[in-house]
Amino acid sequence: MLPRWIPTLCRWLRFERARERYLRRPALPEALRTLLGAPLPSDSTPLFGLSLLSLDVETSGLDPERDQLLSIGSVVLAQGQIRLDEASHLFVQSDKLDRRSAVIHHILPEMLQNGVSLDDAMMQLFSQLTGRVALAHGSTVERRFIDHYLADRFGLPPLPQLWLDTLHIEKRYARLQGFEQPDLRLAAVRDAQGLPAYPAHIALTDAVACAELLLVQAHRCGPDLQPLRHWWR
Repeated sequence: MLPRWIPTLCRWLRFERARERYLRRPALPEALRTLLGAPLPSDSTPLFGLSLLSLDVETSGLDPERDQLLSIGSVVLAQGQIRLDEASHLFVQSDKLDRRSAVIHHILPEMLQNGVSLDDAMMQLFSQLTGRVALAHGSTVERRFIDHYLADRFGLPPLPQLWLDTLHIEKRYARLQGFEQPDLRLAAVRDAQGLPAYPAHIALTDAVACAELLLVQAHRCGPDLQPLRHWWR
């Protein structure tokens, strides 16, 4: 039987090679080249020792093939501190937004008229991610829209970026402790940890809410489960 650390090491090496292959691609946008050329943290780095970008996106739906990215909210979490002075909230230009979807994401067409282009929003996001681990709650949506943008705009494969996912952390921690968390939505998990309720479906607010939740989760895990290798995706 293989030692438990060998599969983790192999997965880490595959990830590093994926970044190297990406960097060998011709005509790579400079923001991506800088992002992927930045040093990776050690997989033994504790969660409190990481520099992270907590982010959330609001979209017109869940299918990046037909739906639109409407806003991106992000905030830096570094050395256990949420840096609100480095928070960002971007609206993305769109002239095809269905007003009926505003019931969910609270974004009206006129709010997007002065937004930035999708290219500018993505390049700014890649710059913010440089040297940082991405963080989200239920990161599937964020990753799918980023990867679809790269495929559609540049013909690139999925981005080899380190992610932490507070939903994944909560689910895995519950399994390790032998219980089930019945509701894994961000608001429900925060409530279970005694964190205050925030308005939902505002990208920046959700990014801050996710960062706060990670601090609680990291403290709860204790030193044995602190290293990045236990949680990265």
